Amino acid sequence: MRDSLVSRILWAFSVCCLSSAPAFAGAMAPGELARLIGIHKLASSPQDIAALDVAEKTVQLPGQAEATHFAIYGFEAFGCNQCHEGETLLDNAANRMTTALARLKEASPETPAVPLRQYLIQSWSDPLLSSGQLAHATFDAIRLFPASVLIDAHAYRLNTHVHETLHLAQSFLGPANELEAYALNARSDPGFLLLNYPYFENVIQAFFAPDFPEILKRYYARDVREMTLPQEAQWFLNPFEEDSLNRIAEATRNMEPLLKDAAELNRRYPLQAAMLSEQTGVPSLLLDIAAARSLTLPPLTISSDQQEQAFEILRNQMEKTDNLFLGYRVDRKKEALMHLQLGLKIKDAEQRTALYFHFLNRWDATREGLSASERLEEYVRGKLDGIDQLLAHPGITGIEREGGRRFRENIEKRLREIQQP
Repeated sequence: MRDSLVSRILWAFSVCCLSSAPAFAGAMAPGELARLIGIHKLASSPQDIAALDVAEKTVQLPGQAEATHFAIYGFEAFGCNQCHEGETLLDNAANRMTTALARLKEASPETPAVPLRQYLIQSWSDPLLSSGQLAHATFDAIRLFPASVLIDAHAYRLNTHVHETLHLAQSFLGPANELEAYALNARSDPGFLLLNYPYFENVIQAFFAPDFPEILKRYYARDVREMTLPQEAQWFLNPFEEDSLNRIAEATRNMEPLLKDAAELNRRYPLQAAMLSEQTGVPSLLLDIAAARSLTLPPLTISSDQQEQAFEILRNQMEKTDNLFLGYRVDRKKEALMHLQLGLKIKDAEQRTALYFHFLNRWDATREGLSASERLEEYVRGKLDGIDQLLAHPGITGIEREGGRRFRENIEKRLREIQQP
């Protein structure tokens, strides 16, 4: 149920020859990586998942309270055994997760214990792992495609594994979780910030790199080839301006206190953080709030009457719930700033952005921690329904089902605590 790294990626795999990638593989040329991916295509979804053969192994990973079950479904049925030893692939998977757990602990020691009880490699797409995902942290488990392993080992340096490992430790769902996980990736490499810029662009441009939009344009203007390697991975691997990458890396280091504050908000108020992030359609909302609270905000030069009108426009937009209950996907911050420009005739873009950050400091929803509207229960119940649908999927494992029930119970408990007078 957790969101996944680079969810926009779509590509085709084959199944028969999963490369035995070591935990710390060096970056591979895009063409060679595309060749490997090209022979690891997705298979048709099996009619009876329970009937598939399984290469499996249980490993006690360092620092984990429980052992982890590693499994490759259909290892023989999909022909993986023609090229590989199951034991070797399972050992490699355990090594990857040992590395991911250690990196997460080093980068974010405040992260709660990670309930990693299962690691599954599957060769077909379904609601538990769709073709538009690299990986999916479900309930106490991480699911990946064979090609995902290749991309993460040879392009992303196991950042997908670290990303999904963090998701297992988070207590709810949604874009606030993704902000925390992408921030972890961005601290590892500035390329991840550029690939996932909607989570960072408001703060980066306003406080650290005013020319960030121009950097983005140049980053995405580079040619990508039609190949099985996703274009995101090509952008990540292909050379880019060293000076710009260094500036983004420095900005990320300077943002680290804000990133930690945003993560703390998500840990303390997971239900409210998720609802407000989806409600506003602003994936960077928690980071923006942290910046508004901690940084010196640009002065407002417009009249006090205009300021009050602007704040009212921002409030009306940010408190709309269409994104939550009508299926809209509107960035309410951008919508509000457009009204400030066209309606209030505030032509200075920097003043419009400054008004947004000043508004966050005075918004009722952010004054004391985070608070959500009276429709919080309705929102959470909708998420619980989605969890129930996944738990009813025939392909879910017993470990996932048990973890999902516990995850669900903890959400119910948090909701009751919020509702107590």
